[in-house]
Amino acid sequence: MASSDVIKQGQNVILKKGKSLRLYQVWRKRKVHLDKKHFYLDEAIGKPYGTTWDVCGHNVQLVSQDDEEEETREGGTDNRTLIDDKCSQKLSYEDIQALKNTGKHGEAIVEQLVENSSSFKEKTIYSQAKYVKRKRDKHLMRFQIFRPNTMLLCEMYSSRAPSKNIHLRIDTLAQILTAANIQSGINVIMMETCQGLLLGAVMERMAGKGTIVQIHSEHVPVRLAVEAYNFPPDYKDTLYGFPLDQISLLDIQEPVDSNCPQRNTCDEESHRPQAPKNEEHCDHSAESSGALGTAKESITSRASQRDEGHKPQEREEERSSSEEDDSSNVGDCGAAPDDPVAVETDCKSGETATQGQKRKFPVNPEKEARKQRRRENLNRVRDLLHNTKMDALVMACRFQPLPIFTALFKFLAPSRPFVIYCHYIEPLMECSEWLRNSNDAVNIRVTETWLREYQVLPERTHPSVNMSGTGGYLLTGTTVSNST
Repeated sequence: MASSDVIKQGQNVILKKGKSLRLYQVWRKRKVHLDKKHFYLDEAIGKPYGTTWDVCGHNVQLVSQDDEEEETREGGTDNRTLIDDKCSQKLSYEDIQALKNTGKHGEAIVEQLVENSSSFKEKTIYSQAKYVKRKRDKHLMRFQIFRPNTMLLCEMYSSRAPSKNIHLRIDTLAQILTAANIQSGINVIMMETCQGLLLGAVMERMAGKGTIVQIHSEHVPVRLAVEAYNFPPDYKDTLYGFPLDQISLLDIQEPVDSNCPQRNTCDEESHRPQAPKNEEHCDHSAESSGALGTAKESITSRASQRDEGHKPQEREEERSSSEEDDSSNVGDCGAAPDDPVAVETDCKSGETATQGQKRKFPVNPEKEARKQRRRENLNRVRDLLHNTKMDALVMACRFQPLPIFTALFKFLAPSRPFVIYCHYIEPLMECSEWLRNSNDAVNIRVTETWLREYQVLPERTHPSVNMSGTGGYLLTGTTVSNST
């Protein structure tokens, strides 16, 4: 047996009990919680995946294959003569608690319940199987340990909090991977807000070969599901992140300036008046200083003419406050204070800086190093997208997809697939209309996944009682070269 097929300390595992799935990290002397039971997984370390375990006190015990096989019983022909009068079970609640207090195993308690049921032998074999299963779920703590994979993780997230996973179902996820032609060694650009589930599925198929550029909406990308896969460290070397609020930097050919980087135009409008379109960098020349001084004098003169009725002292205070505001704007190059890329250094340096001007706060070397690394990452991703054409575009986010899709679509190479997932059809119709008007794509389709889960058992096969109503919608297509 290979070492990768056994449970190791520090790895993530999935505990499955019926339809309940929980993700835990295996450590010695660490308690895990499953269905109101607290126990340790020390005995499972070194054992293969897929094994079945019983909880005995605070420890677990391996269940053999012989113990898993159900006993063949004889049953009645039908259940018409049975009456549910709550008197068929001879054991009371106190008797069952006494059996638990004496340390009886769950399987022994189930056997006692079967023997003391007066109506058990009259039930059909199917009713007997349902009865035993129901009692085992209640009194016997039996579960399986599996290696995390895309199917189990998607099922776990969908059952616990489907809204956090934007209602992404396993069948829809499989269609996304197939339509985008995800395989090892390709370059993928993607935008997802599925807690890293779709990203982990793409990384699993690519097997550490190729390049993935992830556009993330948060300051730090959320990759909870990616950490659950137990990927080797070299898998993450192919992964690059780029913030959504800096997506306008992708259209710039020049690298981001370390002293005065580019700002997102949407972010600028919310903090200060928009700069001229041809103004890409801070101008530290004497001409810009003179222009700022002339503008400042004109603003001051207009303010003095407007407030002629005010006292001279008030006008002087107004003039000094406006000068301070203008000088602060010149000092920080007009960058907003919450810009994650902009540096907090004074743009005035050398001869252009005012003598005696000091910083209000000292420079934090660690903060400056983080900003420098962030700028280098932005330049690296932008150069990668400009020099390397992407082979696939995948989107599954809770935002309006059209603006993001139009910004990323240009980086796809001709004859490459793209896939957009959305829980509603209206946003995808907008993207479909834009594609048809641009004449840059063919085979544009909007499809809906329809899935019914069936219970397949001897002589009792039927659809599941509870299932999701819709698996969302997919927009798929292939890019074409429109050059003549």
